[in-house]
Amino acid sequence: MGAYRCEQRQIKCRGRFFHFVSYEGQRPNVTRGLPGTLATWFLMSAGTRWEAAPQFGGEEPTETDRRLLEWLELTLGEPTKAPASITPLPSQPKPAMTRGLREILPQAD
Repeated sequence: MGAYRCEQRQIKCRGRFFHFVSYEGQRPNVTRGLPGTLATWFLMSAGTRWEAAPQFGGEEPTETDRRLLEWLELTLGEPTKAPASITPLPSQPKPAMTRGLREILPQAD
């Protein structure tokens, strides 16, 4: 597992940008009794990460964006009508400090 390359995505949902980062899977550790894990996408916010979806090597960026947007829709509870979009990472502001994922977005009236 030495040639893994981390990827990042910015997904726009409900007028906000969500930052996703991929992490390399881990080999099983028999000594500690830990199972292996697959490469996975995580939502990053306020110094916390939430496991979102498995990462598939060779997947088209538009398909990855669709899957991450679908995960956001399921997690936040309401489907969105806006398509996913990718924006450059350096220009995006950091999200406000929150205690949980549902607190990232204001509640709809």
